Amino acid sequence: MSEIEREEIITQRVEEKQRIQDKLTIAQMVKEQRGGEADSVSKAAKRSHTSSLFPMDIPDIGQTGQHAVRGATKEKSRKLDELKARRKAKDEKKRVGDIPTFDYQCSLQLVEQEYLSKT
Repeated sequence: MSEIEREEIITQRVEEKQRIQDKLTIAQMVKEQRGGEADSVSKAAKRSHTSSLFPMDIPDIGQTGQHAVRGATKEKSRKLDELKARRKAKDEKKRVGDIPTFDYQCSLQLVEQEYLSKT
């Protein structure tokens, strides 16, 4: 293989590497552009849209001067509290069922039976 052929092969490989690098760079730029647009849209969607003209129309915000939690309502909060209470009661019921109760009479009878069976 001559030196000229080797140089051509090296040049082709360098060009191929450059094309791959360019494709990756362009893909990254497109991703950043799309990601930036989606991010600005999502921030706008999350933003609290309150009107200073009608603050009393928006419950809890106009009256307290604080922002309400997104998606939280009194009904959702109440239902969540009920669910937590049910789970806690279920967990406590399970714990009480796991703890063996000490029955003095029963244990006394077992000890007597063991004693009698040994003698």
